[in-house]
Amino acid sequence: MAKILLGVCGSIAAFKAVDLASKLTQEGHLVRAILTQNAQKFISPLSLDYVCRQKAVLAQFSGADFRLEDDHIALADWADILVVAPATADILGKCACGIADDVLSTVALALDMRIPRLFAPAMNHRMYAHPLVQKNIRTLRELGYHILPTSSGHLACGHQGEGRLLEVPDILQSIERLLEEAENSIES
Repeated sequence: MAKILLGVCGSIAAFKAVDLASKLTQEGHLVRAILTQNAQKFISPLSLDYVCRQKAVLAQFSGADFRLEDDHIALADWADILVVAPATADILGKCACGIADDVLSTVALALDMRIPRLFAPAMNHRMYAHPLVQKNIRTLRELGYHILPTSSGHLACGHQGEGRLLEVPDILQSIERLLEEAENSIES
């Protein structure tokens, strides 16, 4: 059983995050969801509240609703792994440049570097192929982030090409592999 932070960014593929969270909790993992403001335009936080069995984190220091366990440091200390699915060009750029201006990017920066970070990109094929996005992906990989490939096919914008979020079983397999690797490195 692992403690998984699931970051969800603003992409039409955000609906797959609910299925991913559901499958992770069914496998016995504890899942805390963090939704960016744009993610909240695509899916309801309530969906993730139910499948994760706890409130999704929506904003930093959110007034009267703020809970200490939602603080970026507390979340970073809690996690065994950070999974961002879908990961947009925005979050890839923020993390590659060390920008921490929302809960998700702040948690990503606050995590101990030994904690695995798995990003599953999803975006338009032109955005995905853009040299700056590809540079950010290379930078993140050099820093030890695990960036999944995208799949190719029909995109929500009506175009065809690379940029589709991998299917949930493929993301699950990558999460399990990273958790196993992390556990084995602790035991060594």
